[in-house]
Amino acid sequence: MAAGARLGAFGFNDKPKYTLYSSSPLSSFRDKPETADENRQPSVRTGKGYGVALISNETACARFKLRKEMLRKRLLVCDWSVYIALMGLGLGVLDVELHLALDKSDDLEYFSIFIRMSIILLTLFLDLLVVAYHYTEIQIMSADTGHSAYQCGFTRFRRLQICIELFVCTICPLPGNTEIPWPLLETDLIPHKPSKMPLYVLLTVPMFFRLYLLGRYVVLHSYMIRDPATRAIASFNRISVDFSFVLKTLIYDMPMTVVVVTALTFWLAMSWMMTQCERYATGNVFSNPHYFLDYAWFEAVTFFAIGYGDITVETYCGRGLALLTGLVGAVISSIITVLMGRKLLLSLSERRVNQVIAESQLSSLHKHAAARVLQCTWRTCLWQKRYESSGRQGRKINSFHLRNAQRNLLQSIFDFRKCKWRLRLRQEDEDDIITIRRV
Repeated sequence: MAAGARLGAFGFNDKPKYTLYSSSPLSSFRDKPETADENRQPSVRTGKGYGVALISNETACARFKLRKEMLRKRLLVCDWSVYIALMGLGLGVLDVELHLALDKSDDLEYFSIFIRMSIILLTLFLDLLVVAYHYTEIQIMSADTGHSAYQCGFTRFRRLQICIELFVCTICPLPGNTEIPWPLLETDLIPHKPSKMPLYVLLTVPMFFRLYLLGRYVVLHSYMIRDPATRAIASFNRISVDFSFVLKTLIYDMPMTVVVVTALTFWLAMSWMMTQCERYATGNVFSNPHYFLDYAWFEAVTFFAIGYGDITVETYCGRGLALLTGLVGAVISSIITVLMGRKLLLSLSERRVNQVIAESQLSSLHKHAAARVLQCTWRTCLWQKRYESSGRQGRKINSFHLRNAQRNLLQSIFDFRKCKWRLRLRQEDEDDIITIRRV
């Protein structure tokens, strides 16, 4: 907003006026001929582009304070939602691993009930935080545009997004040891065999989808969101500072860090999910390290599209996760290839150094070749005079030296032309940016 105030126009009345720029279309003071009221809300323009609304100094300060407070609340709500989501996910994984590592006992059952009740309470709190986050975003949009919250922010897409996020964040394990039939692949090599899977394990696997909150956490903690000048400049250029823009900027600024962290997080999460999907296909559910390491290897070779075939999946859940791993692995592998290719390219300074060195070497060779032509020409003329002034006995010896000098002259002329051609090619292949800077 500071950049907007510097770039905007000021009114000529007694009271100071600011020109506010918003990411939503606003009505201009030129749209209506009547006198503009400081307290009235500007109507939405029908045309595309950014509207301009003149408001008083007091109204602008109030909106700035409200927006700053809403941004602080949004960041706080996002932080707590990430913490609670990760805490609930960790408790769910701990509950599953304890049941697999220890035998069933009364103490373990009581402890498991306590863990699952804690997960349910954290889930309810997480749902409230998700609703509070979207409500805060709508309030921020209302503070920007001056319209009511329902009119500017509570759209159909927003309602659909809230429903999907609540559905993803609400899934959590329930108390009890209910088992459900677990479908297996039925082929000639894999005969059909009945299997059952605990319901709490099945409900724990989708809890990993809560990791989408990490993306929101990264976006809100980036400098592009928190810097008012960056948001103002992006608004002037009609660029939305959203998740995709921040992600592309992070990949451009620190590509290998983003790719490595994303790939490792996805690999570990998918390995654990694949282990739970395939564990109950064999009936031996207590060899936890063996299964996890095997399917971590399976996820790695599937991620990079190697596929040795030493480990296969026996459930439809495992087949779906393997397909998802292959798709994500193809995308990340392509990104790694592009990043490695960009790293192998020389920078502008490095190209300039190589070009200066090559030009210096070619210029030196060109000078030596020219000097060699002059030297061979002088020797040829010298032996030509000696050949003409010598008698019959000396002409045989001088003719040999004359032919040798002429041969060296032709070779020096050929080398001179070759060096001149290489220098010309080097000048034609010169980088345009370097040429412009030199000029």
